[in-house]
Amino acid sequence: MHFFGSKNTLIKALIFDLGNVILQLNDEEKWESEIFIPLFEKEKYSILNNNNFFERFECGLFDESFFIQQLQEISNQPIETETIIDAWNAKISHFPDGNIETINALKYRYRIFLLSNTNSIHEKYFIKLLISKFGENIFDDLFETCFYSHHLKQRKPNPDIFETVLKSTQLQANECLFLDDNEANITAALSLGFETIWIKNSTQIQELYE
Repeated sequence: MHFFGSKNTLIKALIFDLGNVILQLNDEEKWESEIFIPLFEKEKYSILNNNNFFERFECGLFDESFFIQQLQEISNQPIETETIIDAWNAKISHFPDGNIETINALKYRYRIFLLSNTNSIHEKYFIKLLISKFGENIFDDLFETCFYSHHLKQRKPNPDIFETVLKSTQLQANECLFLDDNEANITAALSLGFETIWIKNSTQIQELYE
């Protein structure tokens, strides 16, 4: 069993992104324009967005209570916490059939890790989806370590998060194959010496090995 596109026989570890690699996300532009942004005053939302509010949440620089409070303050009308959480989680769709099984099969040859830009609200939600689909949070057994941006207070594509992963796993960059759907993240990993595969759809990982 090996990955197409990787001729590096030194590969010891596979590092998977989550969104649109393992977990299907809904179309971001459609989600923002039809579900999320209409809840808020446009100008105030733009200011929040331009101040890297959502990226800072992904870095765990403030908790979800503050996140929700800030959004409530720019809402078009009084809005319940659950309404914001439901709208925020509407960005996430589902775990496509076959992805988890594929990664589980790869565990017998490679060390397997997850590296995701995410946040505390989304983490709770996708774990809930896992439990609904598989009866338990199978990430605990599937991955040696899950590296989440909001726990590390670092996010891709900044080099520090990749360096944190290497230090934690005691791996060299050229021993790792990194799979991500974001070009900037792929470029950053390449510059640090990782092998990479740029994923274009959320079931592609099932087609990448034999």
